[in-house]
Amino acid sequence: MHFLDKLNKKDPNRREIFVMSRNALITLAALNLGIQLPGCMTIEKGTFSDWKDPLETSFVGGVAFAHKIEGQAFVDGIPIQLNIPIASGKKIQVAPKSLLFLTLPDGSVLKATGKAELVLNLDPQSGGILQLNHGSLLNVIHKRNKFRMKPYLFRGANSVVGIKGTVFFAHVFGEEGISDKRIPVNTSEYFCLCNGQADFISPEEQLVMETDSADHHNSYYVSLEGKRPRFQEANRLLFHSDAEIIRLVKTMKGEKHDTSWINRAADDGYSY
Repeated sequence: MHFLDKLNKKDPNRREIFVMSRNALITLAALNLGIQLPGCMTIEKGTFSDWKDPLETSFVGGVAFAHKIEGQAFVDGIPIQLNIPIASGKKIQVAPKSLLFLTLPDGSVLKATGKAELVLNLDPQSGGILQLNHGSLLNVIHKRNKFRMKPYLFRGANSVVGIKGTVFFAHVFGEEGISDKRIPVNTSEYFCLCNGQADFISPEEQLVMETDSADHHNSYYVSLEGKRPRFQEANRLLFHSDAEIIRLVKTMKGEKHDTSWINRAADDGYSY
């Protein structure tokens, strides 16, 4: 969450007001001097042409590997085994109160929390469509080289999100329904852009509705408004935490995602 977004938080304390004011002054000064601060991203506004081909592509040939299982998980009804390839397009199910950690072809990592169901349509090298039918999915996606790597798209119940090198979390409400009265009744899912950038897409309208950039958790309730997915600001962290992100990053092989953004937020008193 960017410091300006935190102004929406009710009843900030003195420390929070001080931190927000300090960050605002530093950022404004940097902008005037043309300086990019550490942790501040240049927003690359997306267009539908960036995602037209991936939306129309049938990603095949890629495989995922389970590198850790806590509880039970299945692919097409068969128990998943560690380090055995899970082919593209297979239905993956995670039992209630179980965790499934997956590695994608480019080294990106996912954690599915049960009860969950997902389908991964993957390219052999990088990119694909990550489809969550219900349950929770935490994702650490490598930043993409546009010239060498195909992109990832996330699909929820109604959301379609173009991933640009991003940590994000999604929860699709299933048959359990919504018990929290603070969540709008028409909500189909919860989406949090934890860090990085993403495009919110309306495929029916062939439109990128918004390019979002987050330093530390921009969260949304998602519903369908006509043919267009609606992302309504939630300003709440649900079903995931910074500690879980750090734990997931530690499972990455080779180059790991930089988690300094979490440390900076903690220094400013915004640790979740």
